Amino acid sequence: MDTDTCIYLLNGEQCVKKRVAMVGVEHIAVTAVTQGELYFGAYNSGRVAHNLERIQQFFGVPGPTLLALDENSLMNFGKFKSELRRKGQPIGDIDLLIAGVAVSRGLTLVTNNTKHFERIPGISLDNWLTVSDDRKVISETAKNTSNHTEVSS
Repeated sequence: MDTDTCIYLLNGEQCVKKRVAMVGVEHIAVTAVTQGELYFGAYNSGRVAHNLERIQQFFGVPGPTLLALDENSLMNFGKFKSELRRKGQPIGDIDLLIAGVAVSRGLTLVTNNTKHFERIPGISLDNWLTVSDDRKVISETAKNTSNHTEVSS
């Protein structure tokens, strides 16, 4: 799961909560980079202690699998960054690291930022905030928080 989808889940977005319940939290994975972004959002918020507690509960048992960066992930990061820079379509390093983990492990990245990530070769994407047949956003929250990493409630 990308950071934005984790935030939607932590903020109680119903369509994301339903998908997590369908899939099962034991089948959800989050990169260590995403965990770092969530901690940044908590420390950058007006409710630091509250948001830190929510993040710690999220990563408690049962919680998502935490995926570390490995050599294959980092090789993908370097490859993607180089290819996208040559095309004049750079993507931020954090997103490239998350994508590197997903691609190296053959995982689907769940994100509301599909237009951003679809430029990465070989990545599989899903958006739990859309209707699968026509990809329309079904949540007003998705529109309001799409590039916002602060955890809030």
